[in-house]
Amino acid sequence: MKLYSFEKSEQMLELAKQVFPGGVQASRFQLIYGSSPVYITKGKGSHCWDVDGNEFIDFILSFGPIILGYAYPKVNQAVKRQLEEGVLLTFNPPLQNQLLKKLIEIIPCAEMATLHKTGSEATSASIRIARAFTGKNKVAMCGYHGWHDWCVRGGGTTTVPWERSPIEKTSQVPGVPPSIKQDIYEYDANDLTSLERILVENKDEIAAVIIAPEELVLSPLKQTLQEIKQMTHQHEVVLIFDEIKTGFRISLGGVQEYLGVIPDLTTVSKGMANGFPIAAVVGKKEIMEAFTKTAISGTFNPETIAIIAALTTIEELETFQGPQHFWSLGEKLITGLNNLAENMKIEAEATGWPLAPMPFLRFKYEDLKLREAIRRDFFTRVIRKGILLHPAHNWFISLSHTEKDVEHTLTTCEEALTVAKQAHVKK
Repeated sequence: MKLYSFEKSEQMLELAKQVFPGGVQASRFQLIYGSSPVYITKGKGSHCWDVDGNEFIDFILSFGPIILGYAYPKVNQAVKRQLEEGVLLTFNPPLQNQLLKKLIEIIPCAEMATLHKTGSEATSASIRIARAFTGKNKVAMCGYHGWHDWCVRGGGTTTVPWERSPIEKTSQVPGVPPSIKQDIYEYDANDLTSLERILVENKDEIAAVIIAPEELVLSPLKQTLQEIKQMTHQHEVVLIFDEIKTGFRISLGGVQEYLGVIPDLTTVSKGMANGFPIAAVVGKKEIMEAFTKTAISGTFNPETIAIIAALTTIEELETFQGPQHFWSLGEKLITGLNNLAENMKIEAEATGWPLAPMPFLRFKYEDLKLREAIRRDFFTRVIRKGILLHPAHNWFISLSHTEKDVEHTLTTCEEALTVAKQAHVKK
């Protein structure tokens, strides 16, 4: 199979720059300049097609929301039926209560829940609830929690934990007043002395500690989360797990269910409704009730299409044991990539980011130029051979992915690794 070209994508991107600042949505940039698609026309199951007619096995899955597969029939059918009943109603739809009860049933920390539309809205709501409950203002954060003012990172900050600079206060972003960040502290989840220092130096002032579990790629996941929980409770601080990515994937109840480490509040979104926009904050009743003391609202929060999509998605994940499927294929992909690296004597390691349902491959050459050259060549060739693997973001697996998809991916990766090694590694 010849290498894909992306001529139409490139042409459309140039036209888009005339009407859209930068040409694309923030996360939908070209993965490798000139060597990856920009415009996708359709998706079906685990595959998608771009404007040039190229077909891909997709392990990016719109950065996580596609958990069952593109155009999943049962979800689409449920949505079509609901369209006939109304999309957004004046008051609360009964479906809302059904979904809230389901979330409380499957997520360990959940005693009450609220609905939102995006992950950024959910994390921001969780912080506001924690502040209203504690009467404190300061927050310690770790990881990507969205684009809202309190948590947004500077454009130059990498999202890859092992390539990020050590502990620092969140960097300044144009358009965000510096005063907003005065109560926000960033800690390094792989060095908890940084969190301890923040809690001690700001004694009785920290409202919440929030962490995205995928940050913990360099530390024992369960032990570290247990230590964070112990520290927060010792200082009477609300502990929030940002399970926007890990919820419904690591297990139905997220990392907390899988590891048995239960936070006070949790945010979920991406895997919740197979691509329909919805999010939730769930948690302990005494904390969640602070929702009524503060101001959190959203005209589109009770929109019925996303709610019925979420109910149907969760039902399918339960029926077909979705998390077990993600674990099985994730482990197969990770094992296969590590075997290739070992057999080919390439300095690379495949791991879960943070666990097997969210795999990733990183190159470990000490020479930075060599590492970047091999990484670029590898991901360029893989993408131009029809496999969408993100070079700097964890990958995802859907219920529609098959063992055949993984086997074909490994074959393509072997070829790409061979070409990259021959081009850059001296014998």
